[in-house]
Amino acid sequence: MKIIFDEQPSYLTLLLRKSFLHKTIETIIFIVLVIILAFVYGNTGIIFKVGALISAGVVLLLSPFVYQLIVRPRYMLTETELIIEKMNQKKTIPLSRIEEAYDLHYIFRINGKKEVLSVSDSFLDVLNQQLLQQKLKK
Repeated sequence: MKIIFDEQPSYLTLLLRKSFLHKTIETIIFIVLVIILAFVYGNTGIIFKVGALISAGVVLLLSPFVYQLIVRPRYMLTETELIIEKMNQKKTIPLSRIEEAYDLHYIFRINGKKEVLSVSDSFLDVLNQQLLQQKLKK
């Protein structure tokens, strides 16, 4: 099995291409921070408003870094499979089970479920080429 493309997503890629779970966790953390600020400073003062904005920025900008440290995502593409490694668990998906979802160019339907691939545009280009080759072989 020859690996065509091997990628560990960059900070910027993880900042821009987040899964639904990642976005949900970010939102929950932000809400908890805002509730704490409201209890400590009240919810009408300028300190609360500035604190909420700073909390949003911190959560938004730090979450990809923390995600990268904890999950350690890695994507590998072979001629017939996509291998996704997260938290030292490998998931091997045959290219025949991957379809475009037509939502955003980095969202695919894998085994019937929509999944975000946090990979670069160059990885997506090679993946789409491989998917096209798979369709032409059928």
